[in-house]
Amino acid sequence: MEIRQQPQQQRQQQQQEQQHHQQQRQQQQQ
Repeated sequence: MEIRQQPQQQRQQQQQEQQHHQQQRQQQQQ
């Protein structure tokens, strides 16, 4: 179970990072 959970957590972290970058870009544009 733990091994399966790890990849999912990594993916979630990546998604959060991408969203954060997008927000920064939007703020810069505004």
